[in-house]
Amino acid sequence: MEIKHVEKAGRGGFVIRDEAGKRLAEMTYTVAGTTAIIIDHTGVDDSLRGQHVGEGSIPTYFLAK
Repeated sequence: MEIKHVEKAGRGGFVIRDEAGKRLAEMTYTVAGTTAIIIDHTGVDDSLRGQHVGEGSIPTYFLAK
């Protein structure tokens, strides 16, 4: 599994892909000042629904940075 982060001009996003390159989950955000972000979109593949991927994996990765 690969997690990719892209950030540009106060906006950013994360994408999780499986070994075959299939997009499994995504999250986009906007930077709001120096201490906050606004998560404006999350999405997961149907195969991951109900596993809380949008709540856990990507935000946890972001907070660890």
